[in-house]
Amino acid sequence: MIDKISFLTVIAKILREDVQNLHFKSKVKDFAKWDSLTTINILLELKKKYNSNINLNIHSFKTLEELYEQTNKKS
Repeated sequence: MIDKISFLTVIAKILREDVQNLHFKSKVKDFAKWDSLTTINILLELKKKYNSNINLNIHSFKTLEELYEQTNKKS
């Protein structure tokens, strides 16, 4: 399981945002730098860093909380 702070830290690094600007209720569409490639980069980084087998549709979430919940599901 990926903890919330580490999860937000990975996203902040990829988006080049300050982690304090990220919240679990933040909507993906609110980040100008977020696109499908960003989603793929986040998933790859989480998989690499946490040896996590993440299996989800890259368009199946709208908030960071939804993405977090889906990345922590057992597949």
